Amino acid sequence: MPTSTGSIGPAFPLPARRAVAALLLAGASAACTKPSDAAQSPDSTATAGGLLGSAMNGVRPDGRDAALNDSGPNVRLEYQADSVRLVMDATPGDQINALQPPVLELRDGRRLSFAGSEITSDSAYFVGDVALMLPRAIAPTQATLHTSYCRAGERLCRSVSRTVQIAERAGN
Repeated sequence: MPTSTGSIGPAFPLPARRAVAALLLAGASAACTKPSDAAQSPDSTATAGGLLGSAMNGVRPDGRDAALNDSGPNVRLEYQADSVRLVMDATPGDQINALQPPVLELRDGRRLSFAGSEITSDSAYFVGDVALMLPRAIAPTQATLHTSYCRAGERLCRSVSRTVQIAERAGN
């Protein structure tokens, strides 16, 4: 049985509270949908619990998979005599979040932030190269890259994490 945590209320874990809230919203959404509406448009998302149902299933309202191979912008490696430069290579139109810059997390827990030379007038996005310079002597072979970026035409930035390999260039 959950215990009380002072004046804050019952101590239910956050995932449990979110699941209950999602179920309540899904039930309210389904209750607001008339059966006649669903019958008129068989391909509508109303039959799957409204927009919330489609979001919970990982499918956007337009039918596309919301998480289809989304690992964020590519990373380009530029080798120099004594260093390697990692450069975020965003697709044209995509914007890299300057308020939450990309971070390379090393296996030992150190976090190295990428930087850009310019940002937009509202300080929200990087303009131009967003890069991280590492001396070859300390460059890891593998690390985790955390990136927040907005796809072209979207108003909400997404956060992605992925493993990156930093291989030595042949001949060096």
